[in-house]
Amino acid sequence: MPCGRLGSVSAPGLDRPIKFAPLTGTIGAVVSGVQLGASQLNETMEAIEQALHQYGVLFFEEQALDDQRHIEFAQWFGDLDVHPSRRNLAQRPEIYVLQGYSRDIMWHADVTFSETPARTSVLRAVTLPKVGGDTIWSSTRAAYDALSNDMQRLVDGLHAFHDSSPLTTRDPGLEVAGTIHPVIVDHPWTGQRCLFVNEMFTRRIVELNARDGADRSAGAGACRSDRAPRRRIVRACVN
Repeated sequence: MPCGRLGSVSAPGLDRPIKFAPLTGTIGAVVSGVQLGASQLNETMEAIEQALHQYGVLFFEEQALDDQRHIEFAQWFGDLDVHPSRRNLAQRPEIYVLQGYSRDIMWHADVTFSETPARTSVLRAVTLPKVGGDTIWSSTRAAYDALSNDMQRLVDGLHAFHDSSPLTTRDPGLEVAGTIHPVIVDHPWTGQRCLFVNEMFTRRIVELNARDGADRSAGAGACRSDRAPRRRIVRACVN
């Protein structure tokens, strides 16, 4: 059952208001009162976008999206990227197919090895197992807030090198891309401070010396922070 305070937003022309039911105190909400495959009014999408900034991840249940409608909905948030792996649909390369992933996927934000990482990912479940199949999200805003004052001072102003080398496990021969990002970033719409390191793609802290252990301590400590139970949500992907 969703927990937390139920919020609703009315949009002109809708038969019923959009409702957002928070799932935890830090991240996630279930959205009802909207069909993503239908023709959307600007007011509807603006409400969804505002809720995304507030809750971090939104869950739309009982939807009927095909590939084209999936793309059309995602385009509301901006121009679509093509994932650099070889697992894109041939006729619709904007869609990246996730199939059979489990042990080789670690905590991450998508494509942080790019100079301009994706703003938003739109995940659609096509085939689900009868048991399991959960995906876990975590709040990097709550993770930053939970750092000690000493750790916040340590990581503020640091930079991390990210690369795509983990993708070569499934796609041997894939060209490895890499770039540097600040360890702490400000959310571009809310201004909230967020951790921008992750276990999968972050390789090292640029300014710290790995020989004395500071690199590993600061980087690993920051990456682990967003895995605490009170800052994460486990949710089955529903179509």
